[in-house]
Amino acid sequence: MNLTGNTLANILAAFAAFVAAVIYTYGTVAMLFRTFWSKPRPVNQSDLKVSVLKPMTGLDPSIEQNLTTFAELKAPPEFEVILCIATASDDALPVARQFVARYPQRFKLVIGANPTVANGKVAQLSVGLARARNELIWVSDSNVETSQVFFEALVSTWISSKKRDSRPTLIHSPVVAVGGTGFAAALERTHLASFLNPTAELGFIVGEHIVVGKSLLFHRDDMKAVGGLEKFGAYLAEDYMLGQAFAKIGVVQRTQLATRNVIGHIDLVTWFKRHIRWALIRKSVKRAEYFTFELCAYTAVPMLLAFAGLISWKLLLVLLLHRALVDAVSYAALTHEVPRVMDLLLSPVKEIAILIAWVAGIFTTQVRWRDRDVRVGRFSLLLTPEMPAGGWEVAKSDSAGRRSGPH
Repeated sequence: MNLTGNTLANILAAFAAFVAAVIYTYGTVAMLFRTFWSKPRPVNQSDLKVSVLKPMTGLDPSIEQNLTTFAELKAPPEFEVILCIATASDDALPVARQFVARYPQRFKLVIGANPTVANGKVAQLSVGLARARNELIWVSDSNVETSQVFFEALVSTWISSKKRDSRPTLIHSPVVAVGGTGFAAALERTHLASFLNPTAELGFIVGEHIVVGKSLLFHRDDMKAVGGLEKFGAYLAEDYMLGQAFAKIGVVQRTQLATRNVIGHIDLVTWFKRHIRWALIRKSVKRAEYFTFELCAYTAVPMLLAFAGLISWKLLLVLLLHRALVDAVSYAALTHEVPRVMDLLLSPVKEIAILIAWVAGIFTTQVRWRDRDVRVGRFSLLLTPEMPAGGWEVAKSDSAGRRSGPH
């Protein structure tokens, strides 16, 4: 049988689109298996002696409700939440002081940042870690909420992993966006659920760990074993690099429950710039995958193929319905909530926007982060230090007037 050039191109394009859909389906099924069949073991109250480090910058959406979920956790007296703020002029400071005053036995305030660390988040965490009294450390971003079941699952996963293997262990979790209003929030809710998490499951096949720093749990000694927290402050993607370091000499484990990232009203420009930044990070740390697998993951590519006449419109419709189903199933599984109809209807728009961000990521090495321009090199190395002209403020004082800088 003779095949014309156009026919062969049609077959190859359709096959590539089909294979991408199958691979993505596998990632989604693997994520569902982890969510529903991998149950954490019960923990004792004595296991919950944890220090939470919560880096705060500005007023995140629902910040007071988010912090309240940590105040309501059932834990031993040793459990603490350290609110890490870089400067005394930060808008989050009044809220932080309010919670320290309301829950003085649980919340502590540390103002300051390590002036030798380029990554602003790590600079804050470095100062907070020096003040933590427990050996088990939970890094939790200020824009996430928690629950008793998530807290115990996080600790249970660490304990179970340590019993199997006593090497340095890092625990992280899937991420899902909840709440939010506006057009961009509708794009964010489905994208975080259905892109990042199935992709992370696919990474396990080749031994790749895609760690997201929204929730991280580790032992203080294990962090020292991988070189110390400050070492990773040289990178924009400090969480990914942490995962690589732990995987090299120890264990990286993912929980079955998701971190609930609470989003507010997001304007489209802010959302788009955020995804350009994330695209640049992915390009810098996994260049080959960025130009191969990731490109195949976006259904905007089959849209272009359909417009070019390389695949049929019927196949495109099937692929779009498949992606909407992945969006719906992923969101429902991670939140135990019914996804919004508008979110699913906007799934094709989301795919087009993310592909545009992917293209923009090819041609940029500089992004805006924490109100500053940073230039990013290989493996997300910060080539432009992420600090103000005068350096970080190292106030070294908390609400009780005690010294709080590194000892």
